[in-house]
Amino acid sequence: MSRSGSALGACRTGRDRLTQVYNKMTDIITDISVLLGKKAASNSYIHKEIKRFCLLTIIILIFFTPSIARAFVSSTELIEKSKQYDLKEVSIQGEIIGDIFIKKDFCWINISDGINAIGIWIPKKMTEQFSHTGDYTHRGDIIQITGRFHRTCSEHIGEIDIHAEDIVFLKKGENISHPVNRARAITALILFFFALVFFVLEMYLERNIKKNGLES
Repeated sequence: MSRSGSALGACRTGRDRLTQVYNKMTDIITDISVLLGKKAASNSYIHKEIKRFCLLTIIILIFFTPSIARAFVSSTELIEKSKQYDLKEVSIQGEIIGDIFIKKDFCWINISDGINAIGIWIPKKMTEQFSHTGDYTHRGDIIQITGRFHRTCSEHIGEIDIHAEDIVFLKKGENISHPVNRARAITALILFFFALVFFVLEMYLERNIKKNGLES
């Protein structure tokens, strides 16, 4: 990851950090118990107290470590409060949609959170694990992006975009099938047939009217 202190990195690693704290504290206290005596180390009461102590520490970390609890920003909030977020580091989650445009060592992608699409300027190496982009026949990969938000990016003709600094691959995309509705297909064929009949009949009547007019 390019910036471990970013909002996305913190959210992504929060659970791992808490698990590591829990395991580390359990190991330390267990080692202390071993030093005090094997009997103490095997005592179930001591182990229960160890777990309680570790859980209490985790709760304290959750409430007093802001980086763990930092939330993502929605596309709507970015757009409506673009002045407030301009040139600030933000985190957003969404589906990769449309085409990926490659320019040397960087790529331009669009991600959608289901409401709006935001352009992302991202290093090419970060896109290596992409498998699908969203369109009519595909559901795009779901990713989390952290980067610098630009209200009017001078590098990209004043567009709103995010210059990605960190990325997390959340879910692989997939193909979407669109089965044909037989009833609708039959109805469409019948309507097409009648439309064709009426068209031919109209042409025939129009030709006869013109022919009769010339003869008279």
